[in-house]
Amino acid sequence: MRNNRNDTRSPHGLPDPESVPVKYNISASTHEGRVRHVNEDNFTVNGIIGLEEGARRSLRGTGMGEPLVCAVFDGTGGEIAGVAASRLAADYAATLYNSYVRSPRDRERLVTRYVSECNAAILEKLYSVQGRRGASTFVLAIINNGRLYSYSMGDSRLYLYSGGQLFAVTNDHTVAMDKHREGIYSRDQAQRSPDRHKLTAFLGVEPVSAARAERYDPISLQKGDRLLLCTDGVYSVIKDGEIAEVLASDSPDKAIEMIDLAVLRGAPDNLTCTVIECV
Repeated sequence: MRNNRNDTRSPHGLPDPESVPVKYNISASTHEGRVRHVNEDNFTVNGIIGLEEGARRSLRGTGMGEPLVCAVFDGTGGEIAGVAASRLAADYAATLYNSYVRSPRDRERLVTRYVSECNAAILEKLYSVQGRRGASTFVLAIINNGRLYSYSMGDSRLYLYSGGQLFAVTNDHTVAMDKHREGIYSRDQAQRSPDRHKLTAFLGVEPVSAARAERYDPISLQKGDRLLLCTDGVYSVIKDGEIAEVLASDSPDKAIEMIDLAVLRGAPDNLTCTVIECV
C-alpha cells in the first residue's frame, strides 16, 4: 500500500473531462462484529443514515450521479454514549448533504460548520441529557465534477484503489501516529503500539475550538477507481493486500464482502465500510 497519493493527473487543478466518471456504484454495510453486542458505528450515503432506528444494515446503489456525500462513523464512550454520538454525527452529515446540494461552492464552509455544530451537539446533548461523555470519529468523502474531496477526524480511513494499487488517502489521528510523524515510532511500531487506540481528534472534543477536521488534497477520479471508507474494526483485521483484492473484484456488494471477511478474521470490534466505484 502507498500512502497519501498526490493528485498528479491534473497539473492545472482540473480533471481531464474525458476521464470524469459520471456514475457511481455504491455499497455500504455495518456489523457489530463477533464480540460486541451493540454497534456504535454508523454510515451515511447522500443523506441516508445506516443505522436509523436500527433498521438498516446495508445498502447498495447503482448508477448514482453526482454529487455524492458519504461518511462512516465510529462512536466511543460506551454502549449508550457511543451509539448516540455516531448517530448525531450521521444526522448532521445528512444535513450537510442537503446543504451541499443547494450550495456546492460553499463546500469548505459547510464542512467546517458540520464539524463545529456536530461537535457542540455531541457535547451538549449527551452530557446535558444523559450525563455521559461520548465521541465519534468520521471520514467524509464528497465527490463532484469527478473530484474527490476528503476530510477526517480520528482513525476511520479512506483508501483509494487505482491502477492496481492501494493508497491511503487519510491520516490516523492517534497518539501512536503522532509519534510516528515526530520520528519517535517507526510505522510498524505505531501500528503495534497501545497508543494506536488513543485518539487525538474526534467529534465531541473539548474545548470546542479544538474541533477541526483534517482536509486532504483533492483527487481527480477516473473510471475504474474504487474508494473504501471504513472504521478501524475493518482494517485492523484485514490486511492491505486483502482489502485490495476485494476492491479489485467484480462483486456488486464489495462492502458486504469486506464485512464478511472481517467477521471471518475474528472481528473483535464493530465494522462499517462504504465502497464507491467509478463506473
